[in-house]
Amino acid sequence: MIEPDFGSYYTAAVYWIITTFTSVGYGEIRGYTIKENVFQIVLMMIGIAFYGYMIGIFQTLFSEMENANQLDE
Repeated sequence: MIEPDFGSYYTAAVYWIITTFTSVGYGEIRGYTIKENVFQIVLMMIGIAFYGYMIGIFQTLFSEMENANQLDE
């Protein structure tokens, strides 16, 4: 039996942490190699950044709408 190297353990640990953090879940579709896990980690982090950006945009829009309503009064 071939023992996985340190990189495999480290990548798997980071993958499970990011998967838990992003609430993606542990479905049947998952990576089996280091490259697949790293790709999924990067994709999840891009998703978090995009979600945060969109929340910021909506907050700005609602804030501007509230300011416009206060000026009308």
